[in-house]
Amino acid sequence: MPDRFIPGMDRKQGAPRGRSAGRLFLRAKLWALSNLFEKQIIYWQDRFSLFRYQDWIAQVESARIRTFLSRESGRPASDLRVSFILTDALFEQQALERTLESLRCQENLTWNLVFILPKTSSLRQTDWFQVLLASEQRLSVAAVDDHESPGGWIQASKDAACSGEWLVPLHAGDQLSAGWARIFGAFAAQANGAEIVYWDEDTLDSNGKRTQPFFKPRWSPELLFSINYLETAAFRKSLARWYLESGGSQVEDWVFGVTQAAGRIVHVPFVLQHRSRLSIEGRSLRLEQHASAARRFFERQGYSGVRAEIRQGYVRLRWRSEQPLVSIIIPTKNNLHYLRRCITSLLEKTSYPHYEILLMDDHSTDPDVLAYYQEIQKTSPVIHVHKNEGPFNYSRVNNQGARYAQGSLLLFLNNDVEITNAEWLDELVRWALLPGVGIAGAKLLYPDELIQHAGIVLGMTGHANHLFAGKPPARSGLFLSSDCCRNVSAVTGACMLARRDVFDQIGGFNEDLPLVFNDVEICLRALKHGYRIVYNPASCLIHYEGRSRARYIPKEDIRVGANLLREAIAAGDRYYNPNLSLSVNWPTFRRKNEMPALSRLEQIVLHKG
Repeated sequence: MPDRFIPGMDRKQGAPRGRSAGRLFLRAKLWALSNLFEKQIIYWQDRFSLFRYQDWIAQVESARIRTFLSRESGRPASDLRVSFILTDALFEQQALERTLESLRCQENLTWNLVFILPKTSSLRQTDWFQVLLASEQRLSVAAVDDHESPGGWIQASKDAACSGEWLVPLHAGDQLSAGWARIFGAFAAQANGAEIVYWDEDTLDSNGKRTQPFFKPRWSPELLFSINYLETAAFRKSLARWYLESGGSQVEDWVFGVTQAAGRIVHVPFVLQHRSRLSIEGRSLRLEQHASAARRFFERQGYSGVRAEIRQGYVRLRWRSEQPLVSIIIPTKNNLHYLRRCITSLLEKTSYPHYEILLMDDHSTDPDVLAYYQEIQKTSPVIHVHKNEGPFNYSRVNNQGARYAQGSLLLFLNNDVEITNAEWLDELVRWALLPGVGIAGAKLLYPDELIQHAGIVLGMTGHANHLFAGKPPARSGLFLSSDCCRNVSAVTGACMLARRDVFDQIGGFNEDLPLVFNDVEICLRALKHGYRIVYNPASCLIHYEGRSRARYIPKEDIRVGANLLREAIAAGDRYYNPNLSLSVNWPTFRRKNEMPALSRLEQIVLHKG
């Protein structure tokens, strides 16, 4: 691909002239120092809590909301009719008043609130509750048999009092943000055909102070198995009615039923709801109920041996899956120490029974390595050695390996990886075989057990970067956890399992990227074809990163990679909330005046490409 022309460059010679070269070099150094300084500032602010949630609210959130509402002010307000459904059988009067006040202050909103109460509840006989119902015509009561289940509120959609087009479950004490109706209404109107709209949330402490923000990704089906992040959401009443009329007998399972049927699910990247103490106290019980619902969902899909465990605040699912042949493709050159450790650990510790290993040799010259090839092919019939005849190109070598492979699943693995978990391949296979999933990736740790890879975020510190890299293995924060199975935009090619049919359909690795960014680029093509990418931390390996070819990044890869990723970076990573910073590779608040991801990419191309 042609070089990008930079002022001061000679097009024929491709090099800077005289003082222009010096100025370009100086600008590159200044930009690098500025970029490093920004990262260090964020690091020290986070370490010593110098930039907290309240600072983000004042400096970033307020400006984002003003900008959004100003942009929407010229558009006609949508006719928004919402039925809020209170799901608590017992609640404090003051908490309820706070919730009602947040509803009353909404603009352009026609609303009513329905209390779900068990038929045996004595609350409606209390004096203060009768006075409240009499004083506010928009309040009513729906009696149900089971109000405590996480989906029990959905039964209220049959009640005549639920006159709104949208249903929103609430807990007493929950408060909607002042601009909830205008922001929600704008997103609902723009998203033609949306049937579920959900938003970011936080928690109110005992003093009414906002804490613990939950910044969510866009619609992420596999994440829903780990945690029900749709607790703060609006659902079309027609969708709820459909679920009940189609035989949705288990109201606890409603979230999986309606998301399967929903035509469009939309995320609003604003904190629109402040959760109450009452709703947070019930989170553990709801997580257990969600785990049971996820298990039943898989069983209804025909899976057997389904287990649902709660780990680190998330649901971990396992089930018995098919065990097709997996072709493990390992590009390698010399470095016998790392290759032997990789192969030995793979053969001795992998419990998955059906695999072959294809060693794609790239002009090894070490006689000990060549002797090792002869030895392992004699002792291990699953191992086959193939020679790369052309110059090294990681993408081309992997594509060649795929042509030799016999398996319906292709695992691309670096030769400096060590297997430590017997079920690592079982874990990847079961998720890769889910309908709609095209690629699955593992959690990789450095030898000191700090995280090397826990999913890739587009536009993070450049083209893309590994989330949580360099952090402890069980890292959590503003954005989920490194131990949470979830959808991502890309996973590292150091351990990437792809379905063979998907790999062939999208055309394999892009050979215009001989060394880096090829893993990100192939994942983006899989996404464009409608497939999902899954990161599964239960598959955990050690990665001696860069041992084979160090960390050199060719300038051509920087330029070509930027051209291929630019559109996706401009659109934003669908699985990483825009309220989070892309200046560093750990989840932290986005700062005021932070450089946009696309601008950072252009600077990298200018100064490093």
